[in-house]
Amino acid sequence: MEAKFHAQFYKTQPDVTLVDLAKFVQALGERAEDYISHFKITKQRCITYLLEKQFVKLYLNSLEFKLNKNFEEMGFNDFFKSATKAASYGRLLKEEADWKRNNRAHIHAVLDQHEEDPEVEIGEIIADKPVPCPPLVRAKGGKDD
Repeated sequence: MEAKFHAQFYKTQPDVTLVDLAKFVQALGERAEDYISHFKITKQRCITYLLEKQFVKLYLNSLEFKLNKNFEEMGFNDFFKSATKAASYGRLLKEEADWKRNNRAHIHAVLDQHEEDPEVEIGEIIADKPVPCPPLVRAKGGKDD
């Protein structure tokens, strides 16, 4: 009974392999701070020993494209510095997106209140004989002549 209790409530989290860590990517729309904290937790559970520089490279490659393109050539060796820069740049991108969203021009439709009552006009179609319409008569010397 005690063994079943311990098996149920004291489960250890499975170890993370390097392949799992390489597949770990930032979700579209996920805040940089949230992704950094998830990556740190996953990194601590990784059973493979890597230098911090290699973890930083994995981390930067798994960032969202807007963040990744900004930090690609910087060559960070420290996880803390790269995470701090990525978080601050992520906040800057979010502020810029919010500013653009809030400062769009608003178009308002104005309804004319003084229009007459709309009525449905009914026309009669006569199918007896064609009625010539001078502007629509074919010009002489056209393609079909």
